Amino acid sequence: MLVDDQHACDYHLASRCVRRAWLCGRDKRSGKDYSHRRQWLVDRLLMLARCFAVEIYAYAVMSNHFHIVLHYDPNACQTHPSLTWTHISRIGHTRHLDTRCDTPKGHGSEMSRARCRDVGGPAMATAHPLSRSTPSTPYRAPATLSAMATPRHMLVDDQHACDYHLASRCVRRAWLCGRDKRSGKDYSHRRQWLVDRLLMLARCFAVEIYAYAVMSNHFHIVLHYDPNACQTWSDEEVARRWIEAFPPKPGGDEPEATAAAARALLLSDPARLIRARRTLGSLSHFMKHLKQPIARRANKEDGCDGHFFEQRFYSGALLNEQAMLAAMAYVDLNPVRARLARRLEQCRDASVRARLRENSAAALAAYLRPLASGLARPTPPRLGVTLADYLDLLREMAVASDGRAAQPDDRIARWIARTATLRKRQRAYGPIESLRQWTDQRGFQLREVPLPN
Repeated sequence: MLVDDQHACDYHLASRCVRRAWLCGRDKRSGKDYSHRRQWLVDRLLMLARCFAVEIYAYAVMSNHFHIVLHYDPNACQTHPSLTWTHISRIGHTRHLDTRCDTPKGHGSEMSRARCRDVGGPAMATAHPLSRSTPSTPYRAPATLSAMATPRHMLVDDQHACDYHLASRCVRRAWLCGRDKRSGKDYSHRRQWLVDRLLMLARCFAVEIYAYAVMSNHFHIVLHYDPNACQTWSDEEVARRWIEAFPPKPGGDEPEATAAAARALLLSDPARLIRARRTLGSLSHFMKHLKQPIARRANKEDGCDGHFFEQRFYSGALLNEQAMLAAMAYVDLNPVRARLARRLEQCRDASVRARLRENSAAALAAYLRPLASGLARPTPPRLGVTLADYLDLLREMAVASDGRAAQPDDRIARWIARTATLRKRQRAYGPIESLRQWTDQRGFQLREVPLPN
């Protein structure tokens, strides 16, 4: 609705670096100079303009944002490949862009290219668009490009229950949930925000949480997801879960009365109730509603905007119990591998801390249960390992990974090898037979490495 796809028009475009970081200039915190990246963007802009149905009339690449003024003709691509460009001057637009350059006030419109680098200003605003200029140095793509992401519906089974290892990083791996080494600020309190919201949402969505760890710049979750569970819930159960996950904003009434009114309103709207059921039964929506409020709260605390987490999230299917336990051990031992703790008792913001609180004889002798569950029906234990055995395994692996053990025995060495496989960020984990079946069902090539026996 903002860009007309039927008629040609002129546009002013702008984009900022994440959280307004200085990623194309001199970083005030670290002192590093990234100004050379501006030329990357200029070269690629002018190269792409010769291929797309646009004309570039002005641009400016600043330390943390850039601007473009262009003419866009959505119908040009339907005509002869040799396009006839309209030669129109855009002096007014270029003058506006030049004033954004770091120069003395009042001298924006008279700047020369020598004084205003990385800007297409009046000196360049001839009767021809800038898109016909030849870049001084050709743009070169990075040597390594990330592969196109696999659609989520092919990675997460929406028909059958399965276990998954999920992970998500902060933008540019910045330390936004720990102590920032550059500024000295401590953001560790944000980890508890994520833990509290994770356990709350798990009681409302069709998931069971078995392990989690919140680190300085990323977090891990190991969970069981049942996409069919939401179909067994009554309308009243869906409404209760929805209001618990997304409580109405406080008003003049008592919270209980407001929640009851919101439940009644939801139950009276069948279409909205269907959407709520679909959302509560979706793993993607679970991660979305886990991360979005944390990002908004952190941005508000920092007084900025933009992405807090990069991309969406990573997901890897765990195809058998051995893969599930290896993923749990990998996640619970994250603080030990990061040298944030030497013993399990020192781990913070990780599920192992909650497991250690279950120190009664009955709890230690019981099989591992989820830490939080949104599956309404009681189910038998899914893992054939007791809490005591699991904690003993973690302790032995922590000692071995810390170098305090001269040579771990074969059993611990095998578990360490299995957890090391989790670092590969595969689409699935398990024995070779399970991996072949999983990839064949989705038409994938088998690239996954099986877990060591």
